Amino acid sequence: MAGRKEFRKSITFRLNLDREEERELYETIRQHSRHVAGDAYGSAGAYIKAALRDYRRQEQDVGLREQFQSDMEEYLQKLAVSERDEFMKALA
Repeated sequence: MAGRKEFRKSITFRLNLDREEERELYETIRQHSRHVAGDAYGSAGAYIKAALRDYRRQEQDVGLREQFQSDMEEYLQKLAVSERDEFMKALA
């Protein structure tokens, strides 16, 4: 059976605390976990790592949605100009 030290090593991870958003999220989760009775995860590294992974995934999704919206607006603008040009040629 793994000892406490080995268990701690198995759930540790590297966290870039130089990045402000990671440090802020890390501290928020640690503070929350310390005051929740019966929290099985506590402030364990695995719990925080999962939260950071989810946070990064959400940030990436927001970025992709914004990029898609920008691309779609550009496409629709080009399409409108193209259709206007065709309509003007048909009138002439």
